Amino acid sequence: MRKFEENFLQFRQKGFIWWVQPNDAARLKKDIIPSLFQPGNYPDLYLLKKTDTRLIVRGHFNDPKEPLIIKVFKRPRIKDKLKSIFQAPRSNKEWKVGLELSNRNIPAPSLMASGFSRRFGFLKKDYLILREIGGAKPLNIWIQENILQESISWSEKKRIIENFAQFVRRVHDEGIYPKDFHSGNVLIKTEKDKPPVFYLIDLHSIRIKKKVSFRERKKNLTQLNDFRISLTDRIRFLKAYFQVKRLNGLPIKNIVKEIGLASMKHWKYLWKKRKRKCLRERKENEWWKIGSWKGMVRSDYVSDFSQILKKIESNYAGTEVKNIKKSFRTSVKEVYIPQQGKNCSFIIKEFKTAGFMPNVKALFRNSRPKRAWINAHNLIMRGIPTSAPIAFGEKRRFGIIQEGFFMTKKIPEAKTSDVFLKKITKDLNDSEKASIIKDFLIRLARLIRWMHQTGICHGDLKASNILINTFKKRPTIYLVDMDGVKIRNRVGVKEVARDLSRIIAAFSEILSPSEEAYFLKIYQRGNKFFQKHEKRIMGRVHKLVAKKIQQKQKILR
Repeated sequence: MRKFEENFLQFRQKGFIWWVQPNDAARLKKDIIPSLFQPGNYPDLYLLKKTDTRLIVRGHFNDPKEPLIIKVFKRPRIKDKLKSIFQAPRSNKEWKVGLELSNRNIPAPSLMASGFSRRFGFLKKDYLILREIGGAKPLNIWIQENILQESISWSEKKRIIENFAQFVRRVHDEGIYPKDFHSGNVLIKTEKDKPPVFYLIDLHSIRIKKKVSFRERKKNLTQLNDFRISLTDRIRFLKAYFQVKRLNGLPIKNIVKEIGLASMKHWKYLWKKRKRKCLRERKENEWWKIGSWKGMVRSDYVSDFSQILKKIESNYAGTEVKNIKKSFRTSVKEVYIPQQGKNCSFIIKEFKTAGFMPNVKALFRNSRPKRAWINAHNLIMRGIPTSAPIAFGEKRRFGIIQEGFFMTKKIPEAKTSDVFLKKITKDLNDSEKASIIKDFLIRLARLIRWMHQTGICHGDLKASNILINTFKKRPTIYLVDMDGVKIRNRVGVKEVARDLSRIIAAFSEILSPSEEAYFLKIYQRGNKFFQKHEKRIMGRVHKLVAKKIQQKQKILR
């Protein structure tokens, strides 16, 4: 062994070149290196992340007091393999960036070891070993659990947002430019009566510079602008970051607006790029094939999925079933299936194809269960509440789909919006009733406006497809029935008019004309597309509403 970069040691073992802290060299040789070649000897290894280019696992390696994180970098593409002849390993880059961050007192995971091996000049294996940060969570998960579900107080939320803004400002002031700076690449550790601590991870994408330019700062702030968080909190974060009223001769309000527009372009690009990401086999989802059935399932349901499929094929024999809807081509059922010792409720929508044209179309397009799976993930990606997708399956013969299903988790205490409004306002006086309906219309209008602005057209927004979760203090609106959803670069006049007309027709017996007008007023706020094409959209809406009401009256007769 010889000294490397002052406090670290370099040695060779089994074709690998390793850098390690002197105190950890013995443990690395005894416990960790053998686990890389014989992982079956260490059953406590837990998969944290799996992508085409990275594999991240967690394990104790005979020391329960100090769990470690192992990152395995992969180069699946030929282009990347050729580049690896001339480029340094990613683990080496992350190692050097980690040392630089520690010198500048920027919190990051503690480095333990880095190693790689080559064969004929090509990079063969590439590892980085880090110490786990106890009690820390990815910031995107923390936001979901605390800010979106409103489980922390307003004052605490404000304090943490301002602390995070100061952390980002400090990172930039120190000349650190993360090229992929989003909430998934930041860890947060919170303790009672102590300020939160933030940590940078995924260090291989970080560039160390003398000075981070204003353009690069703006790009990072665009990446961090999470649309799931309220506009007030996002503006508070940006104001805490800049800490001045004017910058580069411009008012901060103008810069905040500019970042908002840039972030919308950024997220639209990512949504388009990740549209079919849910069909890739990753840590979260896995492909399955049983007999003539084929589909995808969430990884945490793989062990019990064969039993679930048997129940579907046996028409739910011996299972508690509640029929929700049944038609010629589809049926929706609530099924109670034991899962990890608990009786869980699932919603299963079954599809059947009948007729010549549907069978011909099925040869050239995704099946309805597959479309529902893709659309549900795209809605979740945009922060639009919907039921969590569990699995989908399709049964084909000679390329023609015979039947299929789409399975989701039941939304607890969920009611259809018309039932909710009728029941909750039944025994209330006029002022209380008006207040509840007004709150519902505001949240529904904002949700539909955001859905259209992000390129989503539902196509069938009737009352039974708009659910309200009454389990929480503040009810949440969910959109279901995903197989008819259209994902566009930009939603057009026809799509907007169709969605709005469906909503107005669905609530025509519950809402007064003034309440319908209030819904449209909230929908058009800040909606430039609607304001530009208002006459065309409203003309179509009135025609479609009148047509829908006539159809209802014919059915009732």
